[in-house]
Amino acid sequence: MIRSFASRALPDGEGREAFPVSFAAPGSARSRSRGLLLLLAALLAPAPAPAEPPAEEPALAEWSVERFTREEKLLPGTAVRIENLHGDLRLRTGPEDLLVAWAVAQRHEQDPRVPALAIEAREGELVLRVVLPEGEGSAPAAWARRRLDLVVEVPAGTAVKARTDRGLVEVRGITGPVEARSRAGDLRFRAKGPVDLETERGEILVLLDAPRWAFPVRLRTVTGAIELHLRADADAALRLATRGSFTTDFSLEVRRVSGHGKEAAARLGEGRAPIELASEQGPVRLLEMPVAVPANPTPPVPDPTPPTP
Repeated sequence: MIRSFASRALPDGEGREAFPVSFAAPGSARSRSRGLLLLLAALLAPAPAPAEPPAEEPALAEWSVERFTREEKLLPGTAVRIENLHGDLRLRTGPEDLLVAWAVAQRHEQDPRVPALAIEAREGELVLRVVLPEGEGSAPAAWARRRLDLVVEVPAGTAVKARTDRGLVEVRGITGPVEARSRAGDLRFRAKGPVDLETERGEILVLLDAPRWAFPVRLRTVTGAIELHLRADADAALRLATRGSFTTDFSLEVRRVSGHGKEAAARLGEGRAPIELASEQGPVRLLEMPVAVPANPTPPVPDPTPPTP
């Protein structure tokens, strides 16, 4: 059960004004653990398959799946930039001094445009991009549903910048700073380093399960929901903002701002880690997670996902 209420004194002291803030009902430890397991399943699951294509489009049996791997030596201190505008991206920690990329490409069997991985070494940075040959010509519209999904491993402590268009970005186990951007893809993060995530129409789901989280966190959307799970022993100074709703397991100080928006603040522990959650219109949820979180490993390469329209 969810209880929806919150209030603050008006500037002139004449009564109180209600805000759409909800507080999660306490529930039992067993029910909270079960709920978190469901959440972790969502965090670690691949993106859902799209609806069946119209009858006039090529059948999925006419699509081929190609797998390939690239490895590149990575000097200590080198940052990594990954751009995949044609599918999903999953980031993991891998061997020392080595970038490893697993790719799953899907295209129509008659489509001559084969997605490829381009690697470019710049000063202090290694850039990995998914590229397509130029020219679509008079190709069937369904061919544009081609995609390439990536799983990339980088050494521990490596700084990573990632970008997708509509594809998922999932980060697990990374200890270096992570910056991810997407136009309409979801962003999922469960790691142990600074994080800066931003998506316009996708949703953000973040689990910070370090014993005493002490890294800066910045989460932003335009219309998508933001959901952050923190341990009760986190050291964090939180700032939240949205024109949507707040849902929280923690005490918040909420105030209205211009443009029908709301801002909120909370301090956990010593407040060492600055954490910002901001959405223009989406709901913002700040939830407490149990101290113990079971591991749920997944294979390094995701199963092929049918091409999306």
